[in-house]
Amino acid sequence: MQHPIILKALVRASGENIHILQWVIPIVKGGDIQNIVDTRLKGEFSINSAWKVVEIAMSCISQNLAERPDISQILAELKECLWLEMVQRNNGSMRATDEFVSIATVSESTILAR
Repeated sequence: MQHPIILKALVRASGENIHILQWVIPIVKGGDIQNIVDTRLKGEFSINSAWKVVEIAMSCISQNLAERPDISQILAELKECLWLEMVQRNNGSMRATDEFVSIATVSESTILAR
């Protein structure tokens, strides 16, 4: 399974390390998340799913802890993103594929076991 969002090495040309949020937040605010999506996907992803993943991630870094989602909310929203990707890959078919069911089940049991 490919992951649409990657954590790139954050070392500027000057050799200065920067925090990932210093790199990501301006890109997200500028509306161009193409620069944070894994280039190995070669543009073959739903931009709506990518935005949803970014929104989920941004909600997890809220300064106000009460505004941060719990793991079950995060999992449900990530499953929705995965579902959107699978529908797109199946030419709009809304049927659940064996691959989706397998991924969703493994993901939930793995996360809840931690």
